[in-house]
Amino acid sequence: MLAEPLEPTEISALQQWSYCPRQCPWIHFERVFEDNLLTERGQALHKRVDDPGFEVRDGLRVEPALPIFCDHLKAPDVMSLALPDARLVAR
Repeated sequence: MLAEPLEPTEISALQQWSYCPRQCPWIHFERVFEDNLLTERGQALHKRVDDPGFEVRDGLRVEPALPIFCDHLKAPDVMSLALPDARLVAR
């Protein structure tokens, strides 16, 4: 049995671990990461979904930066873009 509760781990860290277990601790725990042209482009495109709130696009409610939490894994993260129920919103 563990003496102390485990710290939550971001879901994105679990995804990174599945991709490359050696890089995961560097990126998510040591915060060692160098941007390149592709990551800089991705960050520029991603800025649009970094502010929480919601908007209606083409009749659908769209929620950027939606906080999520997995109880089973005790893992918090942020969903970039969510369509909560994908039903049409009344105009």
